[in-house]
Amino acid sequence: MTIEKGTTNTDKMAVFARVDAAAQSEMKNLAWGLLRKPDTHPVSDKPVTVKVSDALYLWNTRLKNTRLTHRPIRGAELLVDQLRTMASDTELEQIGFKSPKQAANLFFDRKSGEFVGLILVDIPESARSVGNSSDRPPERAAE
Repeated sequence: MTIEKGTTNTDKMAVFARVDAAAQSEMKNLAWGLLRKPDTHPVSDKPVTVKVSDALYLWNTRLKNTRLTHRPIRGAELLVDQLRTMASDTELEQIGFKSPKQAANLFFDRKSGEFVGLILVDIPESARSVGNSSDRPPERAAE
C-alpha cells in the first residue's frame, strides 16, 4: 500500500489508510473507532498546518487544565508525550473530524505522513440537541 506523504486530503478513507499504516497503539485504536463510524465526517476540506512547538504548548496547557477540571481529553497525554520527542520546528498536519457524539483532531508529520496522535472529545448530550447537525455557527440576529 502506498501512503501519500504530506497530503492535503481530508477524505475519511485516505486518512483512515494513513492511520492504518501506523504501529499499533492506543491512539490508533481511538482513531479507528471514530473513523469507522458512518456518521463521522471531516470538518474542513484541507488540513491545518501547525508546528510541533505550537501544538505542544497548546495541548500541554489543555492537559494541565484537564487535571484541574477532572474532565479528561482522550489522547492528550499520549499526544503531548509524542510531541515532546519531535523536533520543535517539525510541521504537522491537523485534520479535524466530527460525529454527532465525538469530535477529534488527528495529527500527522507533514513531511513523512506518519500518524503522530489524536485528541478525542465526547460532545455533551446538551450540545448535541442544540440546533441542527450542521457545522455552521448559528446565525446572528439582525442588529
